[in-house]
Amino acid sequence: MSIADVKPTRMELIETKRKIKLSKGGYKLLKMKRDGLIMEFFELLPKVKDLRNQLSVLVQILPVWKLKQ
Repeated sequence: MSIADVKPTRMELIETKRKIKLSKGGYKLLKMKRDGLIMEFFELLPKVKDLRNQLSVLVQILPVWKLKQ
């Protein structure tokens, strides 16, 4: 929306203010969602690291285990 599209009326001012308020609320909501997802990611990180370590141990042991059979 450019400045040329805005009519200089009171109704247009009220409508523009409403749109700005809605946009700010949406931005705040998205910011809160992003923060929640980041927190969830960091809560899962230790579990993922542990599973990755277990997998690397299994990958190292597997060739030795196949040779014994």
